[in-house]
Order: sequence, then structure tokens, then C-alpha cells
Amino acid sequence: MPKLKIKKGDQVVILSGDDKGKTGEVVKAMPKENKVVVQGVNLVKRHTKPSQTTPGGIVTKEAPIHVSNVALAKDGKPTKVGYKTVDGNKVYDGQSNYQQMVGQAGINYANKFGNHAVELLALAEVRDTRTYKFSAYAKNLPFTSLPELSYALPNTSPISGDSGASRSVGYVFRAKYDYDERYLAEFTGRYDGSYKFAGMRKTRWGFFPSGSVAWRISNEDFMDSASFVKDLKLRASVGLLGNDYVTEYMFLNSYAPWGGKVAYPAPSGTLINSAYYDNGLANTDLTWEKTLSYNVGFDANLWDSKLEVEVDAFYNWTYDILTGNGADYPASMGGYYPTYINYDQIDSKGVDVMISHRNHFMLGGKPFYYGVSGTLTYSKTRWLVHKDEPNSPEYQKLVGTTVGSLMCWISDGLYRSEEEIDNSAWFGSRPCVGDIKYRDLNGDGEISWAQDKGYFGRSNRPELTFGLNLNFAWNGIDLNAQFTGGSL
Repeated sequence: MPKLKIKKGDQVVILSGDDKGKTGEVVKAMPKENKVVVQGVNLVKRHTKPSQTTPGGIVTKEAPIHVSNVALAKDGKPTKVGYKTVDGNKVYDGQSNYQQMVGQAGINYANKFGNHAVELLALAEVRDTRTYKFSAYAKNLPFTSLPELSYALPNTSPISGDSGASRSVGYVFRAKYDYDERYLAEFTGRYDGSYKFAGMRKTRWGFFPSGSVAWRISNEDFMDSASFVKDLKLRASVGLLGNDYVTEYMFLNSYAPWGGKVAYPAPSGTLINSAYYDNGLANTDLTWEKTLSYNVGFDANLWDSKLEVEVDAFYNWTYDILTGNGADYPASMGGYYPTYINYDQIDSKGVDVMISHRNHFMLGGKPFYYGVSGTLTYSKTRWLVHKDEPNSPEYQKLVGTTVGSLMCWISDGLYRSEEEIDNSAWFGSRPCVGDIKYRDLNGDGEISWAQDKGYFGRSNRPELTFGLNLNFAWNGIDLNAQFTGGSL
């Protein structure tokens, strides 16, 4: 329970009720009840019995007031909170509606002609989403057992509400072909439109194709003698993906509430309207972010699935990244540039390896099944293009660094003597012998956040990750265990 902050003798102002706005002196403080008695406020009539000193009858006295309804006063106005909050009991009411309509239509064809198998698919999808919500807030509710807005007072920001709408359209097709289950090919494509971009074919719509081929070596005649090989396949693929993860309506000039009020003269008098400011310049050229992916690998299933191996090598190039704009513009521009642009580029490359072993044997007359699998992934992601601050030193620019690199100082050992401290640069107060010594990169004789930090720290996302999965089942008992780790 919050502690009472108002004491006897304080001048207070009443915040709610019939006496709202009145001021008076606290004649009694009741800390245990969190109530006060204010002179001349909240008067009630009470019946008194006759006694040897009083004739009895009806008298008027001040009733205690909960401190959530009062505040310390100066010149008749509230100054600081007398209780924990001047809002007292609060009540909230609101409603949120979400509606999504999805329409799909598709056609599929599959057939086999001798050793040739063909499958075709075409699909169209439309998504329409609408949201609407509103809320109302009130304070100084006298009774928590009656949580109704009409019994309380409007809050500082009593109402809020917003609505939203989004729509996307996509067309998908896929063509698959294989010859005698040895030579496999697949081609897919998406043609997507997003409401987040302006225009039509140039920016709003994007075509994202992909293709893959595979050779199942295990089905070749020359592999007949290798009976331990159940499946052996080489594969390669290339594909383009799109991403529209950006704030809506960036192709329009946008405005935001200023937070204050502006007086606007009108024929009937002066109206007080909310003020708005320009917080975003339109970019009608904004379009899809894209990722071009290459992958090669092979799958091997040996000794009737007792040993399985999967190996993949990949390279991903992400370009036209939807980037927040403004790092290379001077303050004199006044923010008059698009909020988002298609600019940044990154790439990532690496390998994935998975090896698993499964088998079973008899234990106590019942089969004991077990499996072991290990995974290893190495992936390095770097910045290729980024809008670095043009006047910043090279060690503070992202281009060429690993994505996620941390900005930090470079340690130059420890201070070994007072003389070394006297002849060195340091940050803040004078260091002590044994403290870390940092390198003065710009040579100005002091260590600073702005000039001596750079992207030297490794990302908190490891480049090398690995895992081990163990499982067994026997006689209705099963166990699964998973171990993961990372380094570099």
C-alpha cells in the first residue's frame, strides 16, 4: 500500500466530487486508512445524543477523504501528488475488431508418359485485412465495485482509436518434371502485389522465380552393384525472394500529432484544434526488397537408412533492402527526404552438414530403437552497401563488417604505472594502475565515445552453430534429448 504523504497542517486542493477545486487545511491525517480530514470540506450532518454538557441534536462535521482525491496546493492549485497518483482508481473500456478475408483458386495437373512425369500447378490468392479499435480511459472512480466510465472522470488522454486496412494479391505457378526418377527439375514463380508500394508494374508488383535440378545417382544402372546405397542425389537450386517488410503508406506524405494545441480563428470565435507536423516525405519509387539465393548439395541414405548424410553449400545476396534514410543528410535539410529507400545490401555464405544414424536391436525380448543425429552450420554475413555517415572514420563504417558487429573500444593492455597513465589518453576520470588501457584511435589525446569506438566486437550471433539429438524407444518408454551450441 502506498504511504500517506500529506500531513496535518498542509494546504490541499480537492480533485473530484462536489467539492472539486476547493482548498483547505488538513486538520487530521489518518495514515492507516490513507485518509485525511480537510477543514470545511466534505461536510456531513450527524445526530448527537444529549449529554451533561451538550443538549444534543444535528451537527455538521468534516468526513474523511481518501488521499487519492486530494493533492498538495499552492495558490489554490495542485502542485505535487499527495498519494501515489492523483488519478485514484482507474477504469478502461475498449473494443478491438480484426477481420481477414482470404480467397484462393487453383488448378493442378499431373500425368505420366512412360518414363516422363509432369506436374503443373497454378494458384491465385487474395488477402484483405481490416482492423478497428477504440478505447476510453477514466480516473477517480469512487467505487471499484462499479467499474463504469460514467461514474469516473475523464483521464488526461480519455479516448484513443485507430483503424487499418491491408490487401495483397499473389499468383503462383509450379512446373515439375522427372525422367525415370533419375533426372529431376522444378520451376516455380510468384507474381505478388503489395499495398505498401505505389505505382503498378514498376514498384507494386514483383516477380520472384526459382528453379532447381537434381540427379538421383542411386537409380542409375551403374549403381546396381552398390546395394548398400539406398538413395544418393546431387542437387542445385537458385531462387529470388521478395520482402515488403516496411511501414505502410511510405509512398504518401505523412503527418503526426504534435502533442500540443494550436489556436485557429474562425468566424464564430476561436477554435482549439490538434496540431500536426510533416513527419515523412513520400517515396513513390519504393519497391520490394530482394534476396537471390544459390544452393548446391547432396543427400546420401546408406545401409537401409542406418546412415544418412546431407551437405549444403549456400550463398545469399540481399539487395534493395528497405532502409531507414537520413544518416548522410545534414540537419539543415530539415528532414526533407524520404523516410525509407531501397539501398542497403548484405550477403551470407556458408555450409550446412547433417549426419544421422538410426538402428534397433533386441533387448529383453523387445526391440530397442535408437537414433543419433548431429548438425553443423557455418555462416558469415557481411555488409556490402550501407549509407554510412560520410564524415565518420573508416572503423565506424558498417560496409565490410560482419552484420551484427558490436561497436566498442580496442583494449591496449593494462596500465602498469602512474607514469604510463600520465602519458596516456583515458575516458572520464583518471584510471588506476591495473585498469584497462584503451587505444586512442584518432590521436586527440583523449578516449571518447564519438571518435574512438568502432565496429570491432564480434556479433552476438555465432558464425558456427552445432547440435546433437539423441532419442530411443523401448517397451513403451521413450527419451529425446537435444544439445545445441555456438562459437566464433
